[in-house]
Order: sequence, then C-alpha cells, then structure tokens
Amino acid sequence: MSKVKKEKTIGFRVNESENNRINVLSDLTGEKKSKIIRQAINDYYIRKIAPYPVSILGTNEFNFCLSCMNDDQIKKFARINFDNGIQSIETLARLYLEVDPATLRVGLQYFLTIYFKNTLIDQSKTIDSVEWEWLEGHKKVRIIGKHRMNENLSLFIKYVTKYWLESQKFMKYKYSLTKDVILDGLFIFELTKEES
Repeated sequence: MSKVKKEKTIGFRVNESENNRINVLSDLTGEKKSKIIRQAINDYYIRKIAPYPVSILGTNEFNFCLSCMNDDQIKKFARINFDNGIQSIETLARLYLEVDPATLRVGLQYFLTIYFKNTLIDQSKTIDSVEWEWLEGHKKVRIIGKHRMNENLSLFIKYVTKYWLESQKFMKYKYSLTKDVILDGLFIFELTKEES
C-alpha cells in the first residue's frame, strides 16, 4: 500500500511590493506562484537550520568562480559547500523523504536520490542528468552525470561526494568512491560497498 501525501492549504498576507516580486518571478520562470513560495519556504528552512553560515551564489557566479579555480581551490570550495549544509542529511531527509532523522538509517538508494536528484539536478541549472546502475548485486554502483560546464564542475561534485561518503553515519552500509572519470561535461563514479 503506498503512502498518500496529505497537502494542506495555508493563507498569508503579503504587501504590494512582495506580491509584485512573486508575480515577476512567476512571469520570468513560467512557474506557478505556489511553487515559487514552496521553494522559498524550503530554501529559508535550509538556511535557518544549517550548522554553518551560508553563502549564496547564483548559478552564473557559481560557474564563474568554479571555472577560475585550480584543483586545490576546488577541493576547498567543495568542503565549504559541504559544510554549508550539503552534509545536513537530516534536513534533506525531512524535506524530501519525510523521515524522522532520529531513526534514519537509509540505504545508498536514498543517498543517491537526495544528493544527486534533489540537490544537484533540482537546485542546479548546469546539471543535465544523473543516472546510476547497480553492479554485482548492491556491492557497487556506477553513477554517470552530464552537465554543461568544464571538468571543474565534475571535480567539485567528486569532492563533495567524497566528503559526504566519509560522513555516512546515517547509512546502513559504508560505501567509498573507488573509481572516477572526470571530463568536461561528464563525470563517472563507481562506489563500492566496504566489507564490515
């Protein structure tokens, strides 16, 4: 039996200026006002409970900064982004999986969904697709991502993935990044389940 999500309707007041901004955003993006407001609430929630100060860069600024960095700078930038809230699996689990973090012991499938789909694809304008396939049962997984940037974005994603995998206190099994291919517009990772 599938779980049915219950939606609630809430009302709130906005002044004319705020209403105009919502209308402009809706016109510019082609998205419904309710979706814009829901996203704003999610963004606000993440910023307020993040354990570290958050710096917000637009897609263009993020891409520009990343394209100017060397490998060591990309590694540090990935660490800053990880510390700024990407590591907050409890937050993402509440938002996307509606799971009580106190009882959260998820498998790698949930990590892949939260990190690659909900974080990278839904929040980025440069990631085109991320797909994964299980190998040797569930001992390995191959992740293939395509994007519209140079190899610096692939490196950034690699380092964030490594940081997240190193902090896997929430997962049933420990996986590590065992192979990677880093190219302009493409990354391929292989994660391997560690023997206990």
